[in-house]
Amino acid sequence: MGTYRITLRFEDGTSLRLYRQTVEDFRMYPGMELESLDAVRESNSRYSAKMRAVRIISASAVSKRDLESRLVRKGGSEEQAKEAV
Repeated sequence: MGTYRITLRFEDGTSLRLYRQTVEDFRMYPGMELESLDAVRESNSRYSAKMRAVRIISASAVSKRDLESRLVRKGGSEEQAKEAV
């Protein structure tokens, strides 16, 4: 499972960068109508928290509490941090 990102471009000109995993989870394809952009963003945010947790623990030994704290400081929710740990 790669971690590269894919940029979605919408008809209104806006764009959104997603992890490949998010695109696969929602079985996205060109021209697809999204039912819930909020659900896509939430899923991508959860995956981002997990990837951040992996980067942190691969760089240094940290406690669970410290790891959760770092994830929250980097912008994740407390729930996402707990799930990622």
